[in-house]
Amino acid sequence: MEKFEGQAAQFEKIGVDRETLLNRLFVTPSCGTGSIDLDSAKKVLALTKGLSDRIRQSR
Repeated sequence: MEKFEGQAAQFEKIGVDRETLLNRLFVTPSCGTGSIDLDSAKKVLALTKGLSDRIRQSR
C-alpha cells in the first residue's frame, strides 16, 4: 500500500487526478506467477486481492 501511495503521488504531481487514476487502476501480480508452485501462486493472488481491496476502501 505504501508503494502504491508513493506511485499515485507521482501521477498526481504530473497532473493526473487521483479519482481518475483510481477509476482506471488495474492491480495485477508481478511477472512469474505462472511458474511458481500452486501454494505460492495462491498467496500471491490473495495478496493482490488484499491490496486491491485496501485501495478501494481508501476512496
